[in-house]
Parts: sequence; structure tokens; C-alpha cells
Amino acid sequence: GPQAYSIIASGIGGNVYCTSASANSADSRIDKVVLNTISNTLPNTCRSYSDFKSITTSLEVGKTYPFVVSLGTCGIVQNKFAKIFVDWNGDGDFDDTGETVATSALIAGNSDFAGNITVPANVVINNTTVMRIVTSEVASADLVLACGNYTKGETQDYTINFTKPANDVGIIAFNNFQDNICETNGLNFSVRIKNYGSNIVSNIPVTLTLSNNSTIIKTITQNYTGTL
Repeated sequence: GPQAYSIIASGIGGNVYCTSASANSADSRIDKVVLNTISNTLPNTCRSYSDFKSITTSLEVGKTYPFVVSLGTCGIVQNKFAKIFVDWNGDGDFDDTGETVATSALIAGNSDFAGNITVPANVVINNTTVMRIVTSEVASADLVLACGNYTKGETQDYTINFTKPANDVGIIAFNNFQDNICETNGLNFSVRIKNYGSNIVSNIPVTLTLSNNSTIIKTITQNYTGTL
């Protein structure tokens, strides 16, 4: 007779990204990728897609990082373009504003594509996402897409984890502050500051600007010499 069974599914979840690969693995390829702690040198083989999502680097919110993508060939040297895409909001695509993070000029030989990537301030701390690098033998950079097949080149995927800034101190309260301060008033005030980052910090500059609408009356800067 009929029997009851239970199914337990594990390891499910996460985003399934669109595929990207060259139809022909001859010629242009990605030889090396450097970004923060990623330094991935590839073997002398022909490739169309390389899944390096097991290689992870942690990037701080709001920080700018230099990158270098070394482009080579396993056949004839051809003209090519390259792009880097990052799924900043983790919604499983590279379609949102700002997710095409770097675009190369025409690369006529085997050379480096270098630049900087700035992590947006609104990414979610501790989230992980995918960075995709695509190089393709096309006529213009507009034809290098995050998804789909192309004639020759290579796609590589990596994983990025977002962390809070290591150095991040902010003001959390004003003490003894009053509105409608007259020029003849004497006023003592203080501020409370907090270390939101992961590094211990000291000698912290604190600046107060007094203004009348858009007119700046006085700017005061003092250093907090303690340690947070």
C-alpha cells in the first residue's frame, strides 16, 4: 500500500546567476586577477568560463580598492574589451545602476586592465555577492555583457563579502547645546563620539561648524586624545 515519506533539502538558497561564456575558448583569456586579497594567476590553458566563487575577499563599505586584470591569449593576439560587474544589492543580477563597476578601453595586445572599485555606502554588511569579469573580442565595450554567450574571450566569477569600515568614528550626541545662540553668549558644550569600526583609534579630530542659515560664522576643531 501507499507509504508516507519525508524529504529534507539542505544546502538550498542563494542566487542563481545568468550564464556567461565564450562559444570558442581559443585566443583571448584572463591570465590574472588582483583585488584586495585576491591574487589569482591562471594556468596556461584555453578557457571560456572559470568559476572561482570559492575565492573570496572582504571589502569594507565605502572604501576604494585598486584592481588589476591581466589579459592574455592561448592563441592569436586579438583586440578585446573587458568589464567588471558586481551585484551590489545581492538580487541575483548585474542589471542595477552602478553594477557595471569598470570598463576597459580597447586592449590591442596582452596587457593589464587596471582601475579602482569603490564599495557603495548602502551595501548590507556581512552579505556576500558575486563579482563577474568578462573579456570579449568585440568591436566596442558596449557589446561586453554580463550575461549570455559571445564568440571568443573568457568569463570569471568571484565572491565578495561586505564588512563594516575598520576606521569609522561618529558623533552620537551633543551636550549642553542651545538654539538661538547670541554673539555675546558664553557657551560650553561637548560631544559624545562612538567607534563604529573594528580598529582601535585615537587622536580623533572633531569639528563643529556654527552657521546662520548658509553663512558660516565659526568653525572649531579639537582633537580627542583618548582611545576608542
